[in-house]
This record gives sequence, structure tokens and C-alpha cells, in this order.
Amino acid sequence: MRRFICFAAILALLSAAAALARDIPQTLLFDDEALLFFGEVVSHEANQDMSDVYDITLLPTQKIKGGVEAGTELTCKNCCLMGSDGFTLVEGEIYLFAKCDENNTYVFRTTNTDTKTLKIEGMDARDLEQYLHEGAYEQKEAERLARISEAALSQEPASERVPAPTPAPTPAPADISGTDAAAYWLYGLAGAVVIFGVILHLRKRIKT
Repeated sequence: MRRFICFAAILALLSAAAALARDIPQTLLFDDEALLFFGEVVSHEANQDMSDVYDITLLPTQKIKGGVEAGTELTCKNCCLMGSDGFTLVEGEIYLFAKCDENNTYVFRTTNTDTKTLKIEGMDARDLEQYLHEGAYEQKEAERLARISEAALSQEPASERVPAPTPAPTPAPADISGTDAAAYWLYGLAGAVVIFGVILHLRKRIKT
């Protein structure tokens, strides 16, 4: 009977771990508040009541998704180390951090920090690896930033918006019809009379 109870408990733990492994990638993908990034461990303190759970001060080194800024120190509470083989945090080492909310942050060891090729060590995390390899998290981050930008523009007062420059109107061609046309004709006729008079005067002088 005792063996059966132990076996059932192990199965329950494995099922819970599998469910958690499936939930984390989905939460990271669809929750705008979730953070996914690589970070360097600055310091850590173990939880006295739960094994493999730590409060970690870290320095984000590479953002994948969410409102986290590389180079700005961050403290995460109740960080759970993910991996069936267990591992020890090493200060100065870089890990993959998945912060689903204020109380749930998961830490993964990876073979490298290239999201296109990395493998997660110590556990079966095919969904998470697939999303990373396909760039799904980066795409969701681009959509999140676009929504933020659109919301900011919609809330901007109309008086503060810079209107697009209006092109200068093209001047209309001069209108020489009507009165202006008559004036041009008079000027032309007067000029012709003057020229004709000069010619006659010159001819008379030549004859004399």
C-alpha cells in the first residue's frame, strides 16, 4: 500500500510538472505583462521553506518579450529553478528568466543565448523552444509595442499634434483678358505710331 501511495505521488508530481511546462510558454506568449529575457545573476538567496526557490537580484542582458530593460538591475521573488536534474545558481552566469507575474518567475538553463538555436537543459521544454526558434515571442512583443504606440497617439490632445505641412498653392497664370487685353493693344498701337513717325521723319531728313 505504501509503495502504491509513493508511486501515485510521483505520477502526480510529474503530471503537475508537465502541465506547468505547457502553461508557461502559453502564458508568456499571450500575456502582455509577462516577461521573457536573459539575465545575469548578481546575487541570490534561497527560500527557507521551499527547495529550488530563490529571491534573485539580476541584470537583464537581452530582452525577448515584455517591459524589461537590458542593463537595469531587477529583483525577482520566488524564482523557481526549472529542470529535473536540479542545478545550482552561479553568480555571474546568464540564465533564461520567464516572469509570468509578480509571484511566479521561472529560471532555465540554456545551451546559449541565441533564440534561434538554443536548447533548454534538464527538462523537456519543446513548446518553449519551438516558440523561441520561430520568433513567436519577438512577434508578440512587436505587436505589444504597436498597441502601446497606437494608444498613446489616440490619447494625445489634438492641440499638441503637429499637422502635416500644407503645400503652397501654385499661383494661377496671369489673366490678360478683358480690360488688361485692351490696355496691351493700346500700348502696342501707340508704340507702332511712334515707330512709324520716327521712320517718316528720318526719310524726310534723308531727302533734304
